[in-house]
Amino acid sequence: MTAQTQTQDVLLTSVRAFIEATAAKQPTPGGGSVAGVVGGLAVALGEMALNFTKGKKKFAEHEAVHAHLSERLARAREMFAQLVYDDIQAYSMYQNASRMDAGTEKDQAA
Repeated sequence: MTAQTQTQDVLLTSVRAFIEATAAKQPTPGGGSVAGVVGGLAVALGEMALNFTKGKKKFAEHEAVHAHLSERLARAREMFAQLVYDDIQAYSMYQNASRMDAGTEKDQAA
């Protein structure tokens, strides 16, 4: 299974399955992946709060700011999801380099 396939599986699992995978005796998902998910959830909470505010007459004067924030938050949420992939891929590369025999090739991979 490639790192990307594993990441896609992780990102498509239930919250319970992600927690169980994190607790399992396996290297990923690990701390970086968990941080990416938590960051994505934090951004999603910001989006939720913004969505409850957007479109209300009381806040109509801030419509342009809301539109700008909405775009930025959506990009940030996607960035955190990408960081989950990046973390798993980086750890996979580290593992592969660690398994190499000592020498020039290992030194270049590390």
